[in-house]
Amino acid sequence: MKNKYSKILLLFSLIVLSFSCSKKWKKTSETTINVQFETISNSLTWIEINQGNFMLNNLLFDGVRVHGEDVIFEDHFENSTLYISNTKTPISVYDIPQGTYNKIKVELSFESLDNNNSIEVNGYYKNSAKSSKIPFQLFIKKPFKSEALSLETNEIIAEINSEALITLNIIDWFSLVPLSFFEKAERRTINGISTISISEDFNTNIYTLILEKIGKNDKLMIQ
Repeated sequence: MKNKYSKILLLFSLIVLSFSCSKKWKKTSETTINVQFETISNSLTWIEINQGNFMLNNLLFDGVRVHGEDVIFEDHFENSTLYISNTKTPISVYDIPQGTYNKIKVELSFESLDNNNSIEVNGYYKNSAKSSKIPFQLFIKKPFKSEALSLETNEIIAEINSEALITLNIIDWFSLVPLSFFEKAERRTINGISTISISEDFNTNIYTLILEKIGKNDKLMIQ
């Protein structure tokens, strides 16, 4: 009889422990997801990026935890525009379950829903003699995604505010483009200024190389 009661007590303890653990991993941390733009590179000194806007359409969070279930959620945005700036920009705040994460991915989707450009980037290029700066404009209509990944072990602790910082490496988009392509590029007069326009219809050699690099070198850091 004593052995029977011991087994019942052990089973009850395991149920309580399981419930307690399950409840523990459901506790959340208020986490702000921010974005910043990398616009400077020591190896691309002939490119300057000074303005730009991105039409944010969707955010996907995908986190793999050591304990507890994996955390996956999406957030849809309408008419949300991210502007290139020198400071980080908050996207939104989410209650993310606590735990030890050994992999976190945040995927941002950019798309214009009214047939406008998904992305516009303005800047200058310096010619090989560095005697002048020529303005350029990049227009991308097609939707695209940025996958920012952290493979480090990250601790998200309940009731302690956290931050996920996404770095969109915009300057890296131009790393495959030779300076000679810009020097030989066709120009248009925009607002009375001779400008290199880059799109799926204009200066397509530059445009194609830029598309190959978009979203390939973005980063995620949990703080």
